[in-house]
Amino acid sequence: MTIMMIRSVDAWAPSKRLVCRSTSLYLESSLRTVSGTSVDSTTNKLWDEELPVGARCVALQLQETNQQHWIPTVLHPLELEYGRQLPSFKTRNSFFLGRLALRQVLDTKEPILKDAYGRPRLPAGYVASISHKGPVGVALLQASMMGSIGVDLEYSHGNPNVARKVLTPHEQESLGQIPTVTPEEEVLLRFSMKESLYKAMHPYLCHYVGFQQVEVQPTADGRGHVQLLFPNATRLSDVQIYWQRMGPYFLSSCRVLPVSVTNENRKE
Repeated sequence: MTIMMIRSVDAWAPSKRLVCRSTSLYLESSLRTVSGTSVDSTTNKLWDEELPVGARCVALQLQETNQQHWIPTVLHPLELEYGRQLPSFKTRNSFFLGRLALRQVLDTKEPILKDAYGRPRLPAGYVASISHKGPVGVALLQASMMGSIGVDLEYSHGNPNVARKVLTPHEQESLGQIPTVTPEEEVLLRFSMKESLYKAMHPYLCHYVGFQQVEVQPTADGRGHVQLLFPNATRLSDVQIYWQRMGPYFLSSCRVLPVSVTNENRKE
């Protein structure tokens, strides 16, 4: 069993612009306008913050459901080609909305497609994570030298009956310790935290991790404790995980470093 305790970080500190020209991490990108149609008329920016994991997060809510109206104004032709081949409106909409949110924080002319594992394929020097729920898309971006990141967005009200599937017996027994979160909501919160953790771990593991192989314990201050219960968990270190209630959603974010990187940083 590997137990990860997050470091103390001021959760949800005042937003800072992440502009690192030395690494081409220029995150002050703007929306393009084509034929007089601005994306601002079809989306609503819900938030634009630097999360405690040290990455900028942007969330967009889609106002316009007609994909033909807004998609060609902002996305790369190869993104359009890929998205239009997806089997359903839901999957197409999720792909397009995620890319739209990511382009709010990443200034690139290259297409943002998927790698072999379904992760966003980005220019060198970047790592990102995308999540979406209904009409809302969320993108998280940071420099790759800072580790791997994950983000997840879930409704705070849903089906609590998934507890047996997504939580370990110990997690189920420990529900109800956060005054502002009901036990039913906490099931979905922990599910969201696990999803963000899986996304952050995957680049270093590249294999499936089941719900019963990880335990997360959210705390009232927007942080969390993590226990990794799978054999090669010792390859990971410095796991940081956070959560925040955002309107009808839970937003979870995670940052992970491998042991080799952490040890190298300690030598400096």
